[in-house]
Amino acid sequence: MYSADKPRIDELTAEERAIYATLKPDRLPQHVAIIMDGNGRWAGHRSLKRFLGHQQGANSVQLVTETASRIGLPWLTLYAFSLENNLRRPRAEVNFLMRLLKTYLESN
Repeated sequence: MYSADKPRIDELTAEERAIYATLKPDRLPQHVAIIMDGNGRWAGHRSLKRFLGHQQGANSVQLVTETASRIGLPWLTLYAFSLENNLRRPRAEVNFLMRLLKTYLESN
């Protein structure tokens, strides 16, 4: 989780600003939680390797966290990995996911 400072609406893209303009700031939630799921299936539907789906998921996390910060969302929680995921996935995939998380956290 992280806490944002103040909105930086001027940093949004034109498309994001247009969407934001339709929202009522006093009705925005103070906390958004996202369960990250389906990256492997996303890749599979596109005949890509599961690893590429996880990489795309990491790119989506980057976009979501940056946008949440720009609009001044006070709290964002991302549920990225569960014990069930650890037990059901091949060890190589779990290792890749942990390296991907480590790289993301170190670079951000």
